[in-house]
Amino acid sequence: MVENPLVTVAIPTFNRARLLQRALASALEQRIEGLEIIVADNASSDETGQVLRGVNDPRVRVIRSPVNVGMVGNWQLCLNAAKGRYFLLLSDDDAFYSSRSLRRLVSAFDESQHDEIGVVFGSVLLERSASGSTSRTFWRPGCTPTAVAIIDFLRNKVSVFPCATLLRTSDLRSVGAYSAFNAQYAVDACAWISIATRYTRVRWVEDVVARYRIHDSLSSSSVEIALADNTALADLIIAKKNSFSPAVFSEILDSLKESRNRAALGYILKRLKNDKKYNYCSAIFDLAKYAHLNFTVSNLVFIFEHLEKKISGAVKKCKRSGE
Repeated sequence: MVENPLVTVAIPTFNRARLLQRALASALEQRIEGLEIIVADNASSDETGQVLRGVNDPRVRVIRSPVNVGMVGNWQLCLNAAKGRYFLLLSDDDAFYSSRSLRRLVSAFDESQHDEIGVVFGSVLLERSASGSTSRTFWRPGCTPTAVAIIDFLRNKVSVFPCATLLRTSDLRSVGAYSAFNAQYAVDACAWISIATRYTRVRWVEDVVARYRIHDSLSSSSVEIALADNTALADLIIAKKNSFSPAVFSEILDSLKESRNRAALGYILKRLKNDKKYNYCSAIFDLAKYAHLNFTVSNLVFIFEHLEKKISGAVKKCKRSGE
């Protein structure tokens, strides 16, 4: 066990023994003094226990839940056990990009005015599990006003990933951590926005610091979850209205409205890309189901252009095979 650790890397995991090995190995490779790694096993039924029993490193602590406590509950267990000054949540399917990633994030805090910076986050390499393709994220290097960061995040100009976001452990606990927000998946966004609004700026590390795996989920419930999480974020911003000027406050709410309208659009496009049975009838059904989200004409044109490409591709494939 590490005494008075500088950084806690928390790895919540559930039934991903193979991917967990990569995440854990990338954490153990970090070239930084004062590192503790907490692995919270959320009642896995695969080989996760066997993998963790094979780890013999004093920097690693394992928490095993006898029953599944859910994503938020498992994240909360990680934070409750953390002893580091700084905290980073590394999902079991993600990994640090290099052995210097964590040191780069910590240095970004140290290079800044301590009472000015609330959040440090960096670029990630996006890995798409279905296609195997990769791409990286970009934003504004250096320090950026908190309000600008929030607006850009809500308008998809920057993506904030837990695996590339460093927070002060004390700040995270003081905002109620992960269980304090009425959200299902956006609890990390709620947490960092709550912390960021206590400070004047956030800092962006241009270096790629982590690998983030994108899974192609096709569940229609993801739209409802996205809408509910959007409402949770709006409630949070409204509660922090005094942290912004009237103009910025209005701009942030407009950004939330835009992202709310994109929820169904993203779902439909993902179905078009990944579901072979998704056709005109399916698209029309979903457009009617989510009509209250005010699709624009450009949204509709975009959807049907993709649908036409999918159908054309299927026709060409049939002709080549002689069907």
